[in-house]
Amino acid sequence: MDLENSITSFGENFASNSADLNLSNNLIALPSISRLGSKKIRKKLYMSAMVVKNHNPPFADFVKKLEKRGKCAKVIIVAVMRKLMHIFFGILKNGVPFDENLAFGS
Repeated sequence: MDLENSITSFGENFASNSADLNLSNNLIALPSISRLGSKKIRKKLYMSAMVVKNHNPPFADFVKKLEKRGKCAKVIIVAVMRKLMHIFFGILKNGVPFDENLAFGS
C-alpha cells in the first residue's frame, strides 16, 4: 500500500464519513451518516460540504452528476465530504495549492 492510499485510508477511518443504508424486512430507511469516527471532524466536514455543495461551481457540477444518478441528499453530502477529505489530504501530502483540474479531472 502506497503512502497516498494509507493516508487517505487513515483519514476515512478516522472521520468515518460513510452513509449507512438501513434495511429492515421489506422497508428501506433513509440513509444516515455513520456515527463512527471523530465527531468533530465529521461536523466540520459536513458543514464544509454543505457550503461547497451550494456555492462552489465545480462541486455543483459533481452534485448534479450524482443527482442524475438518483442519489438522495444525504448520500450526496457524504460524497462531497469524502471528496473534500481526499482534496485536503492531497494538499497536505504534496504541499501544493488546490488545483481544480487535478481535483475534478477536467
